[in-house]
Amino acid sequence: MASQVEGVHLRLLGQKLENFENVTLQSHVNGKTFVINSLRIEQKHVVFGFGESSLPLGRYTLNIERYTGIITYDKGIYYRDAGNHPVLGTDLFPYYAPLVFPCFEDPLMAIFQVALIHPQDTIALSSMQAQASSQNLNENWRLTKFVQSDNLYPYNLFIGVMPSEYEKSRSTSTKFPIHIWTNKHLHPKEVKESMVDLVGRIYDELEEILREPLSVAQLNIVMMNDFNGTHSFGTIAISLEEFIVSDDIHRAAMIARLLVKQWIGGSTTISTMSELCFQEDLAEYVVNKVLESLFHTNSNEYQKYRLASYVRIQISETFFGPGESLTLVNEPDEITIRSHCRLKGPIMLESLEAILGGSMLISKIRKLVSQHEHRSFRLETFLTYLRGHIVDKNISLAQVYEFWQKNGGIPNLYVEKLDESLRLIQMNNGRQAQMGASNWAPMPLWPIHIEARNFSLPITFMISQGLEMAPIDKTALFLTNLGYNNVYRVNYDPVTWQQLASSISNSSSFSPIARAQVINDFCYFYSLGETGQEGNKIRRSFLEYVRTKSEELDLCEFYTFWCTAGNGRQINLATKAKLRYQLLMTKLQRVLSNRKHYACFEAPVNSGGDANAAKVANQLCQLAFGTDCL
Repeated sequence: MASQVEGVHLRLLGQKLENFENVTLQSHVNGKTFVINSLRIEQKHVVFGFGESSLPLGRYTLNIERYTGIITYDKGIYYRDAGNHPVLGTDLFPYYAPLVFPCFEDPLMAIFQVALIHPQDTIALSSMQAQASSQNLNENWRLTKFVQSDNLYPYNLFIGVMPSEYEKSRSTSTKFPIHIWTNKHLHPKEVKESMVDLVGRIYDELEEILREPLSVAQLNIVMMNDFNGTHSFGTIAISLEEFIVSDDIHRAAMIARLLVKQWIGGSTTISTMSELCFQEDLAEYVVNKVLESLFHTNSNEYQKYRLASYVRIQISETFFGPGESLTLVNEPDEITIRSHCRLKGPIMLESLEAILGGSMLISKIRKLVSQHEHRSFRLETFLTYLRGHIVDKNISLAQVYEFWQKNGGIPNLYVEKLDESLRLIQMNNGRQAQMGASNWAPMPLWPIHIEARNFSLPITFMISQGLEMAPIDKTALFLTNLGYNNVYRVNYDPVTWQQLASSISNSSSFSPIARAQVINDFCYFYSLGETGQEGNKIRRSFLEYVRTKSEELDLCEFYTFWCTAGNGRQINLATKAKLRYQLLMTKLQRVLSNRKHYACFEAPVNSGGDANAAKVANQLCQLAFGTDCL
């Protein structure tokens, strides 16, 4: 509240809200009620004026008897056709709560108690369960009251009204009640059956990992047409189209992502949007644990899923947000969130896991969730859990992880084998990277987690410009970060690259992601002219392998383009090009959500349009370099 000459004013966020009636402010100190004497509607605010020159400190309740807003097809309160009747719901993340009710300028957690008057023959839902059966008000309307919520951020609130075409199914496998709502006329039976089967198994996995019960008596999952998904608590809307086009593991990932956010991002929520990626990356790390458990008998499917994740990271770091930090601006837009979060951040957490152990890292996530239930947290909260962990005598894991979070880009490591010695050099000179949310500077030295198969190393992190180790077995092939378990690229000496080009067809030694990573790293450094005089010969060997074994190499266009389209060319980063990259993000997400789209070079029969990865990759290369990827 701000005191002005003409009286006290209360300025709240409120967009497209008007026709306010009977607005009063009641004091909890003396019980006095103040009536507004002025109202000003601004573009993003509503300003209520009171006649008093000042008000005593204390708690107040703002009562608004009635106001009007709008229903759109997009954010805030939205509608969708559901046959003969519409379905209404709320999608308030990240900044759309003011389209539904006035909010304070600084995001604050709040307690909500919702009552909905809705037409007869409809079903009302909210973030919390109904107090009892809905009441008949008259022949046209009925009233549903919901129990009071615990602390929630406003963007997590869900309110919805569904027509009688929606029917409820209960998930299997779990004792916790999860209701799946599908339209009996519009939604395929197979979709409902798949949801019922997956939801219970995924919830059980999450409960086993997090070991913290949710503070709601039930969950609702509503299948919605033409929808991009929501970020709500207690009741979740999920996209029918996205679910249908996804393969089994991406369907499971979609559900796991929404369910884990009932804990991380729901009952426990980041306090500032600039650190949103930390929250999203924690949640995605847990999602990967769920998928690894569910698909442990089909490791190939899980490996293909991780390959698609690797491609997303590389494309984002190359085209969508090159060199940018995971620390966002104070109010990041949704495109920025999609192009930064849930990408390299989960890999950083897996780097910590390799040092701490999976059980230890999971225990710290559990601690975060349990200690901050219905409270907000910050990155600093997690860093305090890491401060007691010291490696290499004096390197704090808390400092390492904070550095990774706040410094942008992907570091480059050069590995050179010289007879019985090994030289490692960070090659970040001449590169720019973002530090924090705004500052750009020469890319600093990174704390790089060094790990290598069949080698015992004297260090955990490389924090210097260069490092030399000796003696080592001169016949052994030293490969670090194989499988992209850490966030950095590796350039090897020409002899090692030649050995890799000769041995990469050995499928028992290289996982799908390891093959993609080796080829992608070589092509990246080849395009920079950093692979030596034999570089072109090695390039031809890799490309020949890709062309002759294309049926074994999913998504090959995405990790070979630096050897072809991108070789010696600058990426088009003009403003118009950036806007088109953003449009391609949606296409990329769709083709990467189903492994039947991953074939190299040609689309599968009857795929049509942009349904396969090769076409989207070539659109990206045409935009960036003016030619196809391969």
